[in-house]
Amino acid sequence: KVTNIRGSVTITQVSGAPGVVEHIGLVGGTVFAACGPYGLYSVGSAWQKIGGSTFTGCNVSCLDGSGQTLYVGTAGAPKGAGKSVAKSCDGGATFSWVTGPKNVTCTVAGTSRTWWLDGQKCVLGGDAYDASQIAVDRFDPNTCYVAGRSGVWVTRDAGGCWAPAMAGLNGS
Repeated sequence: KVTNIRGSVTITQVSGAPGVVEHIGLVGGTVFAACGPYGLYSVGSAWQKIGGSTFTGCNVSCLDGSGQTLYVGTAGAPKGAGKSVAKSCDGGATFSWVTGPKNVTCTVAGTSRTWWLDGQKCVLGGDAYDASQIAVDRFDPNTCYVAGRSGVWVTRDAGGCWAPAMAGLNGS
């Protein structure tokens, strides 16, 4: 923990930190940490593992959000699970997966064109998808972008439908 950054800096250890920290973000006034195979943590006076069994078998890789809405990305999710992105609407108290087969389309956002990677395991929610970054619209938490192995994906309806955000781009 770093305090008094404009004066005499004080650095103190916060108890309970896991062995891996992939990403740290501030969402709704709470510091969250994506900690790879150790899961998701909230960080205050101590590190507290959150999410219950939601992230069991996943490497938590990235996060972002706005207000009480938090999106969490994974890498190396269990095969066939559709566990690329989970979402919380209550500040991390509960989570649900928003990247199952019914939530992902391969129609490029803003077009009627089918994306060239349609049917591949590397698409969002697929067995080989690894989320590396998430960005949430600060003014509209229903809009979220996730970047990973097969490009950038977008939802504008809070995770109800994800589409490749590749209009005008020739690759992934």
